[in-house]
Amino acid sequence: MAFIRILLVSLLLGWVWPSWAFVASERPDHYNLVGQIEIFVDRAGTATSDEIISDPGRFDFKPTSLFTKVVNFGFSDATYWVKVPLSRHPDAPEKWILEIPYLGLYEVCFYAPGAPVVTSGAIAPIESRPFEYRFFAFPVTLKNETQDFYFRIRSNYAITIPLMLYSLAAFNNAQVTDTMIQALYYGGLISLLLYNLILFITVRDRQYLIYCLFTGLAGLGIFAGNGYGRLYLWPNAIEWDLVSQNALFGYSGVFAMAFTAIFLRTRTTQPRFNNLLIVAGGLYLIFGLLFTATVFNQNIPTQRVSEAFFAINLLGSFACLYGSFQAIKQGHRGAYYFALAWGSLATGSIIASFRVFELVPSNAFTLYAFQIGSGLEMMLFSFALATRIQHERLLRENAQSDALIAKQATLDALKISEDRLEDAVQKRTEKLQHLLMNEQAIHEQYVRFGAMIAHEFRNPLNIIEGQTSMLELESESGISHTQKRTSAIRTATFRLSSLFDQWLQSDRIHQQAGHLEKTLIDLGALLTELVNNSRNMHPDFQFEFVNPRNPIQIEADSHLLQIAVLNLIDNSCKYSPKGTIVTLSLVRNAQQIALSVHDQGQGIRESDQERVFDLYFRASLDDRVKGVGLGLAFVKRITELHGGHIELHSELNAGTTFTLWLPISGGKRP
Repeated sequence: MAFIRILLVSLLLGWVWPSWAFVASERPDHYNLVGQIEIFVDRAGTATSDEIISDPGRFDFKPTSLFTKVVNFGFSDATYWVKVPLSRHPDAPEKWILEIPYLGLYEVCFYAPGAPVVTSGAIAPIESRPFEYRFFAFPVTLKNETQDFYFRIRSNYAITIPLMLYSLAAFNNAQVTDTMIQALYYGGLISLLLYNLILFITVRDRQYLIYCLFTGLAGLGIFAGNGYGRLYLWPNAIEWDLVSQNALFGYSGVFAMAFTAIFLRTRTTQPRFNNLLIVAGGLYLIFGLLFTATVFNQNIPTQRVSEAFFAINLLGSFACLYGSFQAIKQGHRGAYYFALAWGSLATGSIIASFRVFELVPSNAFTLYAFQIGSGLEMMLFSFALATRIQHERLLRENAQSDALIAKQATLDALKISEDRLEDAVQKRTEKLQHLLMNEQAIHEQYVRFGAMIAHEFRNPLNIIEGQTSMLELESESGISHTQKRTSAIRTATFRLSSLFDQWLQSDRIHQQAGHLEKTLIDLGALLTELVNNSRNMHPDFQFEFVNPRNPIQIEADSHLLQIAVLNLIDNSCKYSPKGTIVTLSLVRNAQQIALSVHDQGQGIRESDQERVFDLYFRASLDDRVKGVGLGLAFVKRITELHGGHIELHSELNAGTTFTLWLPISGGKRP
């Protein structure tokens, strides 16, 4: 109830005593003063500051409504004097800031008691402003008693007088908030601009370039209209700053009409509307040039040109909105967003025009209506472009699908005709392929067998070379082991002769390479002979053969089996220290025979055991050991030819055991 009484008293005093001073208190820290001021309209423009300040009662100062937020006078040649009576509560700070957050005022002179006049406004140098700020702000010092502050305002643009009172901290906070909001707005515009510029560079479609030009010029016009152009781009170009917003809007209107024509394809779908767009684009260009010309010719009536431009801009927006609705009726994809875009701009233009011509009140929304509408327009234009891209992609996909269907139908027809030809040549082709595969298999077996024979030649030759070298060294030292050396050489020579005989069996090598010539073999006798030969070939090693009591016989290829066992014995000697034991053993179960060769060598790494049977793979831990990685691959191949398999058990520095598991029946041919 106390609050209501205070409010009623305040209203009564506002009606009865218009000159009642506004009292600033500690809280809140900012106020809208428009409802607390008095305004004198000097239509002749003859009143001086001395006359006004010394005797304000002589002039017809009229109070504004207590509920008014912004005073709007539209286009006017008159001079406006604003009287602001202020005082402060004892608890309130002394330092405050008066702000006029509107840039369309050409001249703003501020008169504070006991202080020199501050001349500011759109036509004043930027340095004349007390703050480096896009709006007009003036510092004031308030006292407990009432003081009258005055503004003298005139402009060739629509006159709007918003007036705010801020504490220093509140003013700084308001600046930060305003800057953040504007940064978000321009950041969004820049994002749209860059996105469509990238699309233009990628697809080379001129509509994206025209959209970028429209967006860039419109955004720059809003940037200038918000005072940032004067602050950051052309601080000393006063004449250009006065008309920059309208000039840039005029140039952007040219590209807006061109973009509308291209996007809606009005040349073919709406010829009459297309002609209207050409005329509208020409008018926008003329107005842009007129505003630019005022920089060089002060006689051009800027106010009248601005009024006409507002009308043309409004008509252009409605025309494009009409064309968008026609495109929607024609089923144009993306026209819905296009209509919303022009509707947003038209709404913003209507509100801005009505505000200029005093048809709607001035407030934060009506002041920024055009900026909001243009921002929505550019965003919706981007949505329209995206919708068009999606539609064109669907059309391409459908066209590709239709083309694929037609192509498939053609292929089906061709296939029917080709099936007959394929049936005629299929049998012959299969026969040729069968012959080719047989030939390739024989060739591969021949190459594999040849590599195996070459490898087997290498081992006895190494033995002969080593024994010969030992003979020479022993002869020089007076040591005689001739019989031992010659016996080893004889054994190696015998092995070479046997291998050479195999090589000369050309029918087997060329026609049946890798196939088995099985005979009934006594494995115990065969291994006993191989062990005796190995003692001569490797005299530095001991050999043991664990021969079972009962004879073990198997159907196998004697030559290939000897190659396999000798390879295992040679490997054991290569990778074992001299003087160690190489053990051969035979074990038989119901279906298989196990032939094992065990050494006391360095062993094989666990990581190498899976690959040790691959061609050309060497698992040696000593690079000085000669070899090409074929021996174990041959052993595995010979075992598989007999229908068996090979097992490996090895640990580093604990020896290695290879076991050949051979079927008693002799196995299958590969």
